[in-house]
Amino acid sequence: MTKPEEPNRVEQGKMGEVFILGAGFSKAVSSEMPLMRELTDEIFTHFKQRGDISQEVRSMLEEDFEKALTYLANENPWLRESENLRNRALYLELTHFIRAIIHKKSSGTDVWGINQPPLWLEALITHWHNNQSTVITLNYDTLIERVASGTYWRRRQKPIPTGQIYPIDLTPASLRSAGILAQEPIDTFRLFKLHGSINWFYSGQSQFYGENLFFVPCQLGVDRAFDALAGRDPESEDWQHIGDKTALIIPPILDKQIFFRHESLRSMWLQAAQAIRKATKLVSMGYSLPSGDLTMAQFLRSSAPKQLIPFQLVDASPKVDHFKTVLGKDSYAFKQEGDDVDCIPHFVVSHCINNQDDQAHVIRMTTWKKQNEPQNS
Repeated sequence: MTKPEEPNRVEQGKMGEVFILGAGFSKAVSSEMPLMRELTDEIFTHFKQRGDISQEVRSMLEEDFEKALTYLANENPWLRESENLRNRALYLELTHFIRAIIHKKSSGTDVWGINQPPLWLEALITHWHNNQSTVITLNYDTLIERVASGTYWRRRQKPIPTGQIYPIDLTPASLRSAGILAQEPIDTFRLFKLHGSINWFYSGQSQFYGENLFFVPCQLGVDRAFDALAGRDPESEDWQHIGDKTALIIPPILDKQIFFRHESLRSMWLQAAQAIRKATKLVSMGYSLPSGDLTMAQFLRSSAPKQLIPFQLVDASPKVDHFKTVLGKDSYAFKQEGDDVDCIPHFVVSHCINNQDDQAHVIRMTTWKKQNEPQNS
């Protein structure tokens, strides 16, 4: 059965590549960034002693964090309204805590060490920018926006405004009372944050269809973290405008339908699916494709192009068999070149930098976790 044709709402990148990023990608940028298991352990440690949490919910959080969040987020018909409201309140608290942990880690100086990002990350963002790539991320952090908002080598000379890389309309937080001022669009990559972001905000209500969604833009690149440490935060005024809002992040729950009622979020997923259908290659970086994430599994299965295209896995552990099992062995041509701890920067050097001198420079400027550095090709 052939798939129905859909209107072309998204422009495919020049090279037809679509990148998919998971928590392993952020971990490759900095060891300070938590994987999901580390994140849930920290959250549970903080909340497990709360006296107002029932033993049933506490046990659920400990046994299966994702299922517990799903239970808390939904209105369960066998519970009284007061119980559902208490569950919803706890769910929002947990969501807020997830945002707080990731925001603290990704906006502080520890994640960078110095006021320069890893050069392989700058090279990758430059590759995306030059080729107007489609980048799909399941991460909440703003590491990409942060680096894109500054410049760190001669191959990219201008910062990329945060709002320009999002595929949906978000209102800058500072303009909540002043109306939206249109920016002159630039040709750059598009960052599809399918699970939301720590700098996106909404009312927090269970029904938020039609609401304006707000975002806090990243400014001054990695320097911002060090300026903030010295008491000169260029983003502080923007953050003051969203004090009454809730972070729009979609936590690791099994049923995400409650979030897809907003037309902008639905549009983002639709555009991402269209980009995959028009792709000539998918590159998955540090994404484990959890078996319980039924939404993403079905999204990738149903978005597969009619023709079989390569699905390149770049991960620190073997993933081909797992992806074949979850998505179906005939959905994509899965392959994985390496599975070492440096596989992501190694891939960037080998596949995203064309100039041999630039390859050699990035290799020299990268702190490799293994002793054997990749050879420039």
